[in-house]
Amino acid sequence: MTNIRGFWPLTKANTLGIIVFQICPSLMASLVISIFNNNGLYVGSDSQIELGSTVLTNSAKKLFPIADACCVSITGGFGRMFMMNGHEIGHIFFPAIIERISNNSCLIDGPLEFKINKVLADFGAEYTNYTKVLSLERKNPNSRIDDEGIRLTFWGYDASSAKFFGRSYFFLSTNQITLDTPFERGVTNFGSTVTLQGEIYFLSGLIYTKDAPLTEFRTAEFKARTEDVLAEHALPEKQLVAYMLGLFELHKQYAAKFGSDKGLISPPYTIYKITKEHIARVH
Repeated sequence: MTNIRGFWPLTKANTLGIIVFQICPSLMASLVISIFNNNGLYVGSDSQIELGSTVLTNSAKKLFPIADACCVSITGGFGRMFMMNGHEIGHIFFPAIIERISNNSCLIDGPLEFKINKVLADFGAEYTNYTKVLSLERKNPNSRIDDEGIRLTFWGYDASSAKFFGRSYFFLSTNQITLDTPFERGVTNFGSTVTLQGEIYFLSGLIYTKDAPLTEFRTAEFKARTEDVLAEHALPEKQLVAYMLGLFELHKQYAAKFGSDKGLISPPYTIYKITKEHIARVH
């Protein structure tokens, strides 16, 4: 898929004064897993995209460093293709946009909070243009366009407040941004050591409940490792990475069979480890 920064279909529609293009279904499918252990925050994501009935594997990064000890993940609706007379005339692909914005953030100096706010502002400007395209199409009485929303989550260590954190911002077409903080370790501790975003239901049931239908997946080794992770027992990096990769594969193979998630994820899986000093890719 070609990455396009602009919104040419919007310009074209404004020039013609009418809506002449078709907006295809949103790009969907994602799973982000974070685990806090041994004074380090591990964050991982898959790379698959679903475009309507078409599945594009190995097609998108969804996790990007923005500072020395922070990265941002993207889940939700990833963008749309714009068609005219059966031909693609442009598209918006949010993973490519947030990658560009994140790369720029790594090049500028400033405290972490400044960088987070700049990423949000730059992404918000792009998202506002996207909502203008959607609003044009909604004027069509036959339109069935829904906006699934997009979630940006910043994972990192903030030296100024001496805490590890996961901070989430949810964008909707109304331009209302909802803030949520699912995880924090520092002066205040809240949230589970395992945080899931995107398709969360299968793994949530597997990790946090004792549902009978999932019993076959809870091997003795899986239960022992999960207990260690939830209790924040210090584990070697190699074991944690292997555990996270195992969670991705369990979701990919079995989530759809239980009807709660589609299971549409695929490798390569990207995993970063964040410490107080830096962020490094460990898979």
